[in-house]
Amino acid sequence: MATALHYGTTMMEAKSGYGLDTESELRLLHGARELARVEGLPDLDLTWLGAHAAPPSREVKSTDENLQAYVEEILSEQLPAVLEQGIARSADVFCEPGWFTLEQTEDICSAGRAGGLEIRLHVDEFCDGGGMALATELAAATADHAHHSPLESRLEAKKSGTLQGFLLGTPHVMGDSMPPVKTCVENDIAFTIATDFNPNCQTLSMPFIGSLAVQRCGIDPLTALVAATCNPATGIVRDDGLEQGVLKRGAVANLNILKSKHWESWCLQPGISPIDCTFLGGKIVVNEKM
Repeated sequence: MATALHYGTTMMEAKSGYGLDTESELRLLHGARELARVEGLPDLDLTWLGAHAAPPSREVKSTDENLQAYVEEILSEQLPAVLEQGIARSADVFCEPGWFTLEQTEDICSAGRAGGLEIRLHVDEFCDGGGMALATELAAATADHAHHSPLESRLEAKKSGTLQGFLLGTPHVMGDSMPPVKTCVENDIAFTIATDFNPNCQTLSMPFIGSLAVQRCGIDPLTALVAATCNPATGIVRDDGLEQGVLKRGAVANLNILKSKHWESWCLQPGISPIDCTFLGGKIVVNEKM
């Protein structure tokens, strides 16, 4: 989190999803909440992603049976425990062919929403599996990855208010093509950009992600800045109720001061931090000497 702060991040979404059993998922969420309480670090918005993959150790006859057995465990044991714990604000599912099916995703999301969780989805990362269409149907807050979602589904998501997120770090490190970010710009579709920090994509630099958006996806620095600030802020509710991601009277004073007089430098210096100092809640918490 200190590294993310060094690169100007003032709020992060943190997901569980690497435990794949009830006890481990609860511990991940608990650990994230404890980090969120440390003064001088970015705020955290916590998401339960128990439906990330199926545990490999289950002794069942097939992958499909293995996955369905885990879905049943999620619905009967893990989700109730997450709700009782009361830490996660949102539920997420990796909805993709080879992972969780549309039907399984809908079952988990419906149960999560009934328990008071907001819905977020991983969709269409490797192919058009109908995930964006389902996210729209469920009125999910976000549909992340969205690499291969068809334009028709993107336009329907725009109508429903589902915000699609492009996690540009992962296709970069995997050597894949960049998602069609420019298509959203051309069709006036709001979107977000993010790092997707995980074991195969270990970057916490949003300026680097902004560079990918501008220099690899062909959008302008201002559009990339909007996708990194006020757009994602609309999908996160602060505990104190303050507006964020904007510069206006009454909003939380989370902001960065750049080392350059040129605002575009925020995303045009990949490999270094363009941040001179950062404010969290109106207080300076990091500067170029740190």
